[in-house]
Amino acid sequence: DVEWDYDEKSKNIEFNITQVQNDGYLFEMPLDIEILGDNNSNTSTIRLDKKSGKYLVYSENKPKEIKLDPYTKLLATWSIN
Repeated sequence: DVEWDYDEKSKNIEFNITQVQNDGYLFEMPLDIEILGDNNSNTSTIRLDKKSGKYLVYSENKPKEIKLDPYTKLLATWSIN
């Protein structure tokens, strides 16, 4: 599960990401995040390494859309709120 919020003052997107698989495994992996604006896009990579965590990604403007794993490198299903 992924929740995000944009802080206009710091120009950071705060992602709260929780791994919710039911098999007891914890996955450690890089996760690409595509941030789409009005006339631009930017891709950042974070490293997931815990069951639940907060991650900050800089963005000059509030995103219009966010895509997790935009190049489909991971076998995962994402829920973005």
